[in-house]
Amino acid sequence: MTIAEKLQEVSFYAKEDKLLLYSEGMFWKAYQEAAYLFVKYVRNYQVNSNYIKKVQTDVYSLGFPKPSSSKVLAGLDYEESDGRIVITLGTDNFLVSDYIQWRTEVVPQPVPARRPSGDTLLCELPLFVPYYYGYFSNISGKFTYHLSKNLIILG
Repeated sequence: MTIAEKLQEVSFYAKEDKLLLYSEGMFWKAYQEAAYLFVKYVRNYQVNSNYIKKVQTDVYSLGFPKPSSSKVLAGLDYEESDGRIVITLGTDNFLVSDYIQWRTEVVPQPVPARRPSGDTLLCELPLFVPYYYGYFSNISGKFTYHLSKNLIILG
C-alpha cells in the first residue's frame, strides 16, 4: 500500500470517528488525522513531520512498538486485522478545522537538512563534533558552531 493510499484511507476513517493504525515493521503507525485523534483521545505521543515528495505534502505521523500495543490500547474498542488496527472512538466530533489548527500549532515544522550559507552552521550537538579548530557559542538557546578548519560529522 502506498503512502498516498494510506493517507486517503486515514482521512476517510477519521470522518467516521475511527482511528486507523498501520503495521510497519515492529511498530504501529498513525498518519495525519489518525495521529491527531490518537494524541487527542488515546495517549500523548511525539508526532513527527516529514515532507513526502510523492504526495507533495507534509506527512504527520507517530508510532509505538507492537509489544506495547495491549498497554497503549487498553480500554479502547478496536479491531485488528490484515496489518491494521481500527479504533472506534465514538466521539462523533472530528472537525477538520481542529485538525488543521493542531497541525500548525502543536506539531513542530520540519527542520531543513541543508547547511545555511556562510561560515556558521546551526546543528544539534550529537551530530557534529569539532576537530582541532573552532568554538561553540550559545545564541538565543541555539548552539552555533563557527567553522575554522575541520569538522567531523557523525552519523
